[in-house]
Amino acid sequence: MPTEFQSFRSDAEDLLRVEGPGFTLAFHKEGDRWIESIRGDSGELVRALIGEPNDPARVPHPVYQEWQLHGPESGASLCLLLTGLSFTHHFSAALTIAADPVDPAAVRLDFDVADRCRSPVESLAATYLLDLGSNALASADPERIAWEVPNGRLELLAGPGASLAMAEAGRRATRAQIVATIEPGAFTHRLRYGWRWTIASDRTR
Repeated sequence: MPTEFQSFRSDAEDLLRVEGPGFTLAFHKEGDRWIESIRGDSGELVRALIGEPNDPARVPHPVYQEWQLHGPESGASLCLLLTGLSFTHHFSAALTIAADPVDPAAVRLDFDVADRCRSPVESLAATYLLDLGSNALASADPERIAWEVPNGRLELLAGPGASLAMAEAGRRATRAQIVATIEPGAFTHRLRYGWRWTIASDRTR
């Protein structure tokens, strides 16, 4: 049976969530910004780390102030358009949620971020806090980090021109970052990465 996704919007709670097999992707508004998170059966696993950068030339995470579903609210794939402003940075991102074309037991959440800025940019990254310690780590390299989680596996994947970094954030948490390659003198910079959720085999039966 094809994987199906369903989006739900709650204006009263300033909340958008997308539900798929075994996971929920949520965007919750804090102040004027939408913060993304991923939940599994055991609770929240991933949360974006949003903060005001000390240096406008260094972006720790894109800022999203508006979102729009591009296409249907449910189906075999969903597309979400995100936009936001911070200092002289104009962020836009396309988030695609769909079944993995290679592994039918996996789901992909792919981000394609553009940062348009007329000022010099020294770094562009996306930063997340994971409620997963080193005991959950399955493998790690600059292109892919994988964790074993209840009822499945969670992976962070670097896209073209990006690399991954990871550090402990306490005894039972991890800070993961996707870092873009910056082209000096360019006015538009791209950051492409994705999360892959693979449901445990006993949940697919």
